[in-house]
Amino acid sequence: MRPFRCDEVEVLERFRRKMPGVHRARLDRQAWGLGRYLGAWWGERPAGHVWLEWVPEDDGAAPRPAECPRLVDLFVVPELRSRGIGTRLIAAAERAAIARGHACVGLDVGTDNPRAHALYTRLGYADAGLGRYRISWAYVDAAGRRGIEGEECVYLVHRLRGAAD
Repeated sequence: MRPFRCDEVEVLERFRRKMPGVHRARLDRQAWGLGRYLGAWWGERPAGHVWLEWVPEDDGAAPRPAECPRLVDLFVVPELRSRGIGTRLIAAAERAAIARGHACVGLDVGTDNPRAHALYTRLGYADAGLGRYRISWAYVDAAGRRGIEGEECVYLVHRLRGAAD
């Protein structure tokens, strides 16, 4: 687990073609000190990633606690799931948050994603009480067609052990 480097943008663009431009934008934001783009590797190829934004962007979806950095887009390639990669990515993000003096981390989780919700609950994340809300994002499919996807979410927060009080 380590932050992606700016010179790895081409590898990332091939890794998740459905998200053109997102990887470059995250690497730019990381260079500006606005977050950390953490990656897991399986040999020479990316196995997963998570974007940790220090100050959650106001996307109008839900009020999020300003003091909690936000995990966005935790992804592990399907054939490598259930091997602890997602858990290790989350742990690396939490260590980075603690190192910056944060006492909590939050994330959006889809209400129709019980597997992810179970993982987050097992790792200590709990409903922040903000209710249900909808998020959406743009994508490009394999044929190059653009579209919008979305999901209903709840916001979870984890109080970090070892964080300064």
